[in-house]
Amino acid sequence: MGRSRVRQRKQRERSKDEGDEVVSEAEEIDALKRGSSRSRNRREPGRRRPAAAASATKKGTKSNNPVIRYLQETGDELRKVKWPTQEEALRLTAICLAAMIVSTIFLGGLDLLAQRVVILALSGG
Repeated sequence: MGRSRVRQRKQRERSKDEGDEVVSEAEEIDALKRGSSRSRNRREPGRRRPAAAASATKKGTKSNNPVIRYLQETGDELRKVKWPTQEEALRLTAICLAAMIVSTIFLGGLDLLAQRVVILALSGG
């Protein structure tokens, strides 16, 4: 039960950032009971409805210069990124290094084996 509340809160926070309205399952059930227009739309719980007013104001702030617009949109996307914590970054770096070391040892062993086979074949022995 606690996880679903956390998930709903995160959806609401995300929707505030993106200007969308999020409908939770409880709100959808209430709307069905009341017979409101929201229930007639047959939307699934948790689906987003774009906020037309928010998208219109966002488009108005973009520059006409393609280079500046590219930089603005890049900055917008970077603000949306969920960056890893230091612990996550260290753990994932350690996993990558371990995988690299294991694959290096494996490929080095195959190379050494192939080298010995070729030397053995060429020496005639």
